Amino acid sequence: MAPSQFTLLRLSKQERTRYSQIFTADAIRNLHPREFDRLIGYLYQQQGYKVSLDRFGHLILDKGRAKSIAFCTKDEGAVPIESIHRLCRLANSQRANKAILFTMGHVDEADRNDIRNTLCGAHSQTIEFHEGEKAVSWIADKNSPQRSESFIEAHSREIAAGMGVITALLIAALAFTIIRDFQSFSTDTVVDATNTGIGPDEAAPSLLTPAAANSVPVEPIITPEPTTIPFPTEPGAVGAVYFDSPIEINSDLGEWDRVPSVLSSYRVYTGTLATAHLGTLSAIWRIGWNDDYIYVAVEVYDDVHVQTQVGRGIYLGDSVEFQIDTDMSDDPSYVDSDDYIIVLSPGDFGPIEPSSYCFQGSASGEFNLEVSLDIPLQVEQTPSGYIVEAAIPWEVIDVMPAPGMVVGLALNVTDNDVPGTAVQEALYSHVADRHYLQPATWGTLTLLN
Repeated sequence: MAPSQFTLLRLSKQERTRYSQIFTADAIRNLHPREFDRLIGYLYQQQGYKVSLDRFGHLILDKGRAKSIAFCTKDEGAVPIESIHRLCRLANSQRANKAILFTMGHVDEADRNDIRNTLCGAHSQTIEFHEGEKAVSWIADKNSPQRSESFIEAHSREIAAGMGVITALLIAALAFTIIRDFQSFSTDTVVDATNTGIGPDEAAPSLLTPAAANSVPVEPIITPEPTTIPFPTEPGAVGAVYFDSPIEINSDLGEWDRVPSVLSSYRVYTGTLATAHLGTLSAIWRIGWNDDYIYVAVEVYDDVHVQTQVGRGIYLGDSVEFQIDTDMSDDPSYVDSDDYIIVLSPGDFGPIEPSSYCFQGSASGEFNLEVSLDIPLQVEQTPSGYIVEAAIPWEVIDVMPAPGMVVGLALNVTDNDVPGTAVQEALYSHVADRHYLQPATWGTLTLLN
């Protein structure tokens, strides 16, 4: 297994709301497998931990001097001993105080004793097991309103604490105004600077001495703060983070740790040749931008990889794509020339190389125009699927970007599980009701600053 690469866990408002309402085993079972570790990470964030995660279900939990490593799996069978060994080794390499296992399944008693007496014990680490109903009880307890402060409550307390500072600033501003008015309008004593008899080394008049009758108060120059574009919170809304420096396209996601992730796990299309094996696919997207490029980084989780195509047919194999509506002011109920599909293929990690393709809409309401695409693109095969990282020039989709710009967006991933074939068995999206030729059903992308 490749070394773990951890990124900071960032959750959307919708994810936090959803995870805060999970109390039962059935609700946990309804989660996508890749959401179980995000749920556990959310609950630790609510307790004040800084949480990072990798793509294998591991979490780094930091709070002061306490540091733990957790492994989360939604599988309901016995946890493989290799997975627990890996957790303990990772805890050792990260110099963690504790290893924690969360599973909807169980740990065999022999494995439990072996772990406590050997690997973790050898490194003076403790290990906690949250299995089955115990894991459910832990999640329900941390989500209990009596024990876990809500996201809104936490922020309300921060705002209340800040009100003292605001009040002090208001009082100071009021005092400044009173003094200034007194200086400007009092006529009881007029001080002429040329007749005061004050020498060059003597003290100047007190601030409370009335100013000269013809003096003009100097207003302070206030430089306005730049307007911060808020992260979008509507269903299907995605924010693209601005990068001051160009991203190096190398399939290493270290530069993306400050970018919130978006999960594509809604099946919105099932082909006529779909197999019963479908249902194990998802993709986690991160979007960035600068004046020259729109950047995408995608982690795909897929247990069977099939890609036999190059050129315009790459969407018939395992691949990722995003649909973008560059002008939302026109009629969004049908596709036209301002709508595009960018398809990114990882190839087959053999003779078929990674490639990209662009389809453009037309007045006929179909994606039947094709745009030449030669872009920076890197892929990496992983034990659980693959990573795609790419930079798409704005000029390809005829856009001049600006902070605050909003365009239509659907983030999709294609699944093909039949070796040797070219067929789109299923398509998953980040929008539950996304329709191929109806931009009104897509989500949105906001360019943040």
